[in-house]
This record gives sequence, structure tokens and C-alpha cells, in this order.
Amino acid sequence: MVWVAEDVDVIRLKKMRLRICYERATHVVASGLAMMAQRLPFLKGISPLLGINAGIPMAAPLTVSFIGTQALTGQSIWIIPTGGATNPALGKVGEPFQWAFITSEENPDSVKVEVEGPDGYVEAIPDGLQVIERFSVWFIEGVPENAGLYNLRLTGYRGRNFTSTATTPYLLTVNIDGDLSPFEQYIANYWEGVDLNDQSVVGPNADPDGDGIENSLEFLLDLDPTRKETMPGSFGLDPANRDLLKYEIPLNALALDATVTFEQSRTGHVTDWSEVAQENVTRTEQSVVLSVPADQGKALYRLKVSLGE
Repeated sequence: MVWVAEDVDVIRLKKMRLRICYERATHVVASGLAMMAQRLPFLKGISPLLGINAGIPMAAPLTVSFIGTQALTGQSIWIIPTGGATNPALGKVGEPFQWAFITSEENPDSVKVEVEGPDGYVEAIPDGLQVIERFSVWFIEGVPENAGLYNLRLTGYRGRNFTSTATTPYLLTVNIDGDLSPFEQYIANYWEGVDLNDQSVVGPNADPDGDGIENSLEFLLDLDPTRKETMPGSFGLDPANRDLLKYEIPLNALALDATVTFEQSRTGHVTDWSEVAQENVTRTEQSVVLSVPADQGKALYRLKVSLGE
């Protein structure tokens, strides 16, 4: 997305209006506190008339300070998206990205960008992007290098190198799309954010739901990798040839690039597995079928998948 520059005078006018609203709110609170302060001596003077036995506890006289009325009103300097910037912000790998913002008061001299990770926010910015200021407007811009969903925390500072007064932190979600593989698209349907960078959750060999079926197989079989399920399929004599046992397993149509094989074993020992001959395996878009002699005796079979690039 490309930012369409607003007229600098329009931006300054917006800031001026925000400043006026803030000052009016502060004056109202300050006036109220001043009136309370004027009445404190009177309240203190009549409190003895109530007596100790009156049963009405009296608080100690208030100490009023007008230093810090901004904190009392809950007002702070905040970040404001501008120039059509949206939150969440959308971008694409290899294409120009730009997100513009101003602040409600003085223009900051520095802006810290942090990215949410497994252990909280760390100072960083997605690869290919930078933060820059032009004509009192700040930008996060560049050409994203990696797809992903990034949760950013922006904080502006009046001083350089992130010093002096800070704005209220602004949370921005940036969704960078890319040319995802079918497996990556499948994973993105179930996880987002920091989980997409955690291979113990989204890796092909991970099994986050603990059902014994790895993510690569969950993808091949079009199962839900976040919920425990059992292996699908039907097993029995082949109706077309009663001398064969037929094991048919439905497949995910998006897994066409995945290589599917069967292995067999007589004992189930880790060293006693060999690949089934390809003439015994039939693969279509919708299913894979294993056909073996019905009179061969006891045997164990397992399905293996290798994801295409």
C-alpha cells in the first residue's frame, strides 16, 4: 500500500484541535480541584463541631497539587494513524509497504518499534522495513522480506534514543502475505502470530495436539492439527478381487505435491520396516489405496508423507 500525503497544514490543524481539546479538559479538572481546595479550610473548621462521638469519620484534609493534572485526567500523548493507514495493516512480500502516523502533541524525536515474541516484546522490526520521519509524519515503510503476522508495539519519545516523555504504546498488527506453500497455507488456517515461528507447534514433524499424527500427515489427511483425531480410511477385502486386502485413505486435494508411500513390517521393530512396492499403491487426487495379498500372514503398515517444495 502507498501513503497518499496529506497537506502539512491539515496535519498541523488536526494536532492543534487535539491540543485545544486536551487543554479544555485539563482546565475543567483544574478548576474543579481549585474549588475543592478553597473549601478545605471551611471543612477543616467545622469538623470539630461534629465531635469525636458523632460516628462520622472525617478524612484528613486533602493536599492538592496542580502539578501532574495531566496524569489525574488520564490524558497522555498518543499515536494516531494517518493518510489512510489501517490497523491491521496489510502487505505482501516483495511489494512496497507504508504505514503512516502522527502524535497527538509534539512531534517525537525518536520512535521505538518492538515485535511480540514468545517471551514478550523485543526491540525489532520485520525484515525489509524501517521507521523514518518526514515533514512531521512518521512512517513504517520498505519492502517486506518475510511473510507472517507481526504484532508491533510503537512508542514515541520526545528525546532522541528513546529518552524523555513517551507516548502511550500503540499496538499495531501487520499481516504480510507471501507465496505460501499449500502446507503453509494449511497451517495458517489454524495458527497465527508468534505460533507461526514456533516449529514445535507448526513444524511438519510437530504433533501439538498429541494424537500421534504429525502435522505433515494431518495436512495430507485434511485433519485438524489442533484437535485429537484418529487415522481415517477403510480396510477390508477388495470387492473387485477377494484375494487382496484393500486399505483406502482419503487425501487432502491441496496435498498433490506431497509424496505418499507405505512401509511394512512383520515385527513392528524400529529396524524392521521396508517400503511397499509402488505397484501395490494407487494414488489419486482424492485418495491413496494400498493393496496387498490377503493370505500373506500378519503384517504392519504405516503411511509416510514427504512434503513438496
